[in-house]
Amino acid sequence: MAGSRLPDTRSGCDRLGQTLLGLNRNPSLRHTHPTVTMSVPAGTSGKRPGRVFALIVTGLLAACSSYHAHEAPRAAPESMPSRYRAGSLSLGADAYSQPDRQEQMFGEDLTRIAVLPIQAVVTNDAEQAVTIAPENFRLALPRQDAAAPRPSFEISSLLAPEIGIADYAAAGVGALGGIGGAIGAIAGRLIGFMGAAALDWSRQSTLQARGEDYERKGWKAVKLGRNQSASGFLFFVIPPGTAPFDEAVLHLTVQQSDNHTMNLSITLKGLGCKGLPAAKPEEPDKDDQQDAS
Repeated sequence: MAGSRLPDTRSGCDRLGQTLLGLNRNPSLRHTHPTVTMSVPAGTSGKRPGRVFALIVTGLLAACSSYHAHEAPRAAPESMPSRYRAGSLSLGADAYSQPDRQEQMFGEDLTRIAVLPIQAVVTNDAEQAVTIAPENFRLALPRQDAAAPRPSFEISSLLAPEIGIADYAAAGVGALGGIGGAIGAIAGRLIGFMGAAALDWSRQSTLQARGEDYERKGWKAVKLGRNQSASGFLFFVIPPGTAPFDEAVLHLTVQQSDNHTMNLSITLKGLGCKGLPAAKPEEPDKDDQQDAS
């Protein structure tokens, strides 16, 4: 799979919305795809706005498609690239640090929102049951404090679009720029608002489907009895100012019923994470500066 790029897995509405607007308000969340322009069919400009209206709205509706879930592979500690056993517990982990693997599994390149997903699997061979929740895991980056994973619904919400109805209204006017006078302006706004309604509905459907898929794949609190195992994804957010790193350590702390604590650690190698620049300091508010003077 190295060197290849998976097909764009965003919904049709996401792609069309980016085309109509020609921009993404947040540069850190920008996709790089060929620019596609939306043109009015030849011979229709200034003549038949109703036909153009129907064609464009039909195109907007046809472009909408829902999020498609990607099944997670069945996991066992021995099948994981990194694994460790301590006493009766086995821990395996697989870091999804490559954008192509992330797109295949989550329909998105999560590196653009600084998220590192790690698939973990735990097996208990003891008679005593153990409870393992997401907060039992920590990820330690080089020269960083160990951090807990973030909830899966929070990760999916970071991918929410920021396009609003007013943007589509303006885009609709632009799409019908060749139809002159008040008719063109009114038709353009109608296309914008009707297209926005269709796109917003599909976006909400896509967001819900993505959230449910991430929640289904995420690690859930589970009680493991003898010879039982559980697996799921842990989502770690890389903090600003993190230098590029190739290794990280996944920690698991388990409290057993006899008040004995077990600690398991795995070094994840070959991550190839680029790191993040330091966060820019917030500029002081002008009103506050004037008050201070």
